[in-house]
Amino acid sequence: MLYAPSDHIGQPPASIDFITGRNLAHAPRSKTQRAFIAVDLHRGKIQLERPTILQCAALAKVCPPYIQLALKVDPDQRQRIERGELSLTAAVSPLAAAWFGASPAQRADFVSAVGAEAVWSTIEAVI
Repeated sequence: MLYAPSDHIGQPPASIDFITGRNLAHAPRSKTQRAFIAVDLHRGKIQLERPTILQCAALAKVCPPYIQLALKVDPDQRQRIERGELSLTAAVSPLAAAWFGASPAQRADFVSAVGAEAVWSTIEAVI
């Protein structure tokens, strides 16, 4: 059952099983209703199911783009990453791993080799 506002101001509904992340993020509620949902979540009266990426990011204290990277990892890569044998960035994008592992001089050499115009064109396409 989805979380439904109470008929009694300030009182949460009596029997709630769960609330979806999307419902929690997007359903219109007053501050009081949101506060009581938070209390119910904290006390275990309701459970958060399928939280959004932003909710997961806030709970795990990690940025949403990093979660997006982690979603692309296959189970074998994940085990290697968790053992410290491979970085998340390297698993998902070897080119990004090379960039982040390069010194400023190596990055300058790369830009010189491919050309500043190519780099800027790529940046413009992304932003």
